[in-house]
Amino acid sequence: MIPAFRLRFPARPRLPLTEAGGPPGDPRAGRAGLPAVAAALLLAGLPLGFIAVEAVAGRLGLGLLGDGRVLQAGLNTLVTALASTVAALVLGGGAALLAGLTDLPGRRGFAALALLPMLIPSQIAALAWGRAFDPAGPLARVLGLGGFGPNPLESAWGVWLVMGVEHMPIAFLAVIGAVTRIPAEP
Repeated sequence: MIPAFRLRFPARPRLPLTEAGGPPGDPRAGRAGLPAVAAALLLAGLPLGFIAVEAVAGRLGLGLLGDGRVLQAGLNTLVTALASTVAALVLGGGAALLAGLTDLPGRRGFAALALLPMLIPSQIAALAWGRAFDPAGPLARVLGLGGFGPNPLESAWGVWLVMGVEHMPIAFLAVIGAVTRIPAEP
């Protein structure tokens, strides 16, 4: 039997430190963080201050918030967020239920495929979706739809679907975590 082996290092004397990290009596001890705070205020606070002043007192000011186009854009954003969330929950939740509660062959591979959109950068995914559904793209040629209408992804439904598919892995992970904790029936 091999005896247990432990390294022993000599104890170092601990020096008392001030709150700023320097030894007591160091004249810089109380001001050690001042340059970092000043740099943070200069790099982040100054641009934010300019934005705040421009938002309140600039040419556009707060009156822009009452403009009908801004309100419509905000409403469209909320509708898109809600619709794509519902799409992600339906797609990801359904995939998680199939992968977690059934005994389908290949369900581990199916689970890996459900997580695939998370591994593809969003810029690449956007280009791929746009190219695939282009009127002159591969899907239009395969389905015989070439030249017959606009790109379906340029509609609200297309945006909701693509965002739902791209966010599906998040819903999948949340639901599969809950589904796998359900005890099996005897």
